[in-house]
Amino acid sequence: MVFLYTTCPDAGSAKKIGHELLKKRLAACCNYWPIQSSYWWQGEIRHDREVVLLIKTIDKHKVGVKRVIEEKHPYKAPCLAVISTKQLNAAYSTWLRQTCK
Repeated sequence: MVFLYTTCPDAGSAKKIGHELLKKRLAACCNYWPIQSSYWWQGEIRHDREVVLLIKTIDKHKVGVKRVIEEKHPYKAPCLAVISTKQLNAAYSTWLRQTCK
């Protein structure tokens, strides 16, 4: 399993990306949760509410997931981190592989 992590400005944009990934079977599951972020942008420290989008998929879909995020994401420079897992329980692994086609 591979996780792809990004943040979005709101739940609507996160769910729009997640829904597109699920429709295309590039993701088996997407998780969303609200966060508060502090970061540098255009020479200033900013503090904003965002929504994390965590995408669960298989390795062969990384490029497709990245492509959808780059096309649909509202940010000019979104964070897109790939996190590989070392262990995964067998039942979830089977479901994941069957779901992501």
